[in-house]
Amino acid sequence: MSTLKILLASFLLFSLVACGGSQEDDRPTSVPSSATTSDSPSEDPSPAITKGELSKVVLAVDEMPTGYAKDGKDDDGTPTSHYCDYKPKYEQVMGISRTFNRDDVDIVNASVRVYQSPEIAREAMAQVKSVLDAGCTEQSVDGEKYRFGLVSAPSAGDQSYAVRADIESGGSIVNWYVLRGPAIVSVGGGGYSPMAIDELRPLLDKQIAKFDAALAD
Repeated sequence: MSTLKILLASFLLFSLVACGGSQEDDRPTSVPSSATTSDSPSEDPSPAITKGELSKVVLAVDEMPTGYAKDGKDDDGTPTSHYCDYKPKYEQVMGISRTFNRDDVDIVNASVRVYQSPEIAREAMAQVKSVLDAGCTEQSVDGEKYRFGLVSAPSAGDQSYAVRADIESGGSIVNWYVLRGPAIVSVGGGGYSPMAIDELRPLLDKQIAKFDAALAD
């Protein structure tokens, strides 16, 4: 498997912090008041946003650094694995993940995942960080070994953290996750070496601004 394909696989495996299926229609997200249960956070209705609008929110090729091209079709980011096989407590309502590559070596991934409420999105963020804080540092998937851990990054959005993943056969990635209202926004980049946080920051800022603008409409 080429380095690019391994990197792409790692984005699909680990860039999603909680599982969830794709939205089957273009209805705005909403949660009825009866959905609240005693063992779940209060599920207040999310700001209205449709899957069609979400596809316009994620970063586009003309917002990438020089030389990047869109790689394949968008997907809802549903993973085939999770950090140390943890079991996500909450599902996303809808999501979109878009990947770009440069010279079949360097890649950038941008994603937005919307939950039923800001509270649930916060819980989903916290669950993954607790797994990593507890000592989850490596995992083998389909014969490929991944080593990962939290890395320092400036604060962003309502809450944030960054994770670096190193692939034993070669290649590294940094994924930067940011809580923004009812969504988890993430931007990541890598190749033979991970993209620097300083390089990711302007892409992350653009992604957050586009999501905020969509919610404000």
